[in-house]
Amino acid sequence: MDDPIARSPAIVLDFEPAFTSSRRVTWFTRHYGRVVTLIRGSQRPKSFFLAQYDLFYTCDLLFYRRGVPGSRPARECAALKRRDRFRRDWRACAVASCVSDLVCQVAPLEAPEPRLYRLLEQTYDHLDREGADTPVLYRFELSLLRLTGHAPRLTSCSACGAALDLERPRIALSCRHGGALCDRCAAAESGGIEHLDQAAFQWLLRLCRGRAAQVPDLPADRRLARVVGRFLTYHLGVCPHSRIAALRILDYGRSGYRCS
Repeated sequence: MDDPIARSPAIVLDFEPAFTSSRRVTWFTRHYGRVVTLIRGSQRPKSFFLAQYDLFYTCDLLFYRRGVPGSRPARECAALKRRDRFRRDWRACAVASCVSDLVCQVAPLEAPEPRLYRLLEQTYDHLDREGADTPVLYRFELSLLRLTGHAPRLTSCSACGAALDLERPRIALSCRHGGALCDRCAAAESGGIEHLDQAAFQWLLRLCRGRAAQVPDLPADRRLARVVGRFLTYHLGVCPHSRIAALRILDYGRSGYRCS
């Protein structure tokens, strides 16, 4: 018989009120994937759960396997990493919230995804240590596309397979075909094409390979934000609201910022 109590490192993605003093908490666990637990009485003054979990914490979680998926009873938890920067750095908090929302939308319930867990923890640790900028968000999103089998194909034409001239001034990308297109295939497409100039394309290429890259300029940043966002929406079907909010917060105070 399976052990009735499961234990795993777990990251808090979200929580919501349940009854008067209880919470329903969404976790992403190393061993069980996305798990939703009911923590009864967690908001009472003498609860053992007080200060042991919060958004973006990594915790040692114990929960019961009984019940139905989406409402497992929690037994106990203890904070392992608190990541206090998210309480004072609103840009880092906005990006972390967007990342949490993407994982909630993409990860199925109680399906182990250890590679996604490592990616999520590494992203949170980087944000907690270095703060937030747009490349951190794009690297996470492109890694998420890679883990789900939808990474953009950039070194050859995604429609016909022909080798691409990566030194062209402008390179076309298609969500429908899953990557870059040669000139002939791009001319045959009726719509849904995005064009990146050489600087923005090389930046995208470096980010897809997991390398650090400086933002070329604000227009290139916005073009890349649009391209990556369309790939996420087209291939993973995610709702972009949290992403739009995070990008607006990151934009605030930058040269050329527009509040629209």
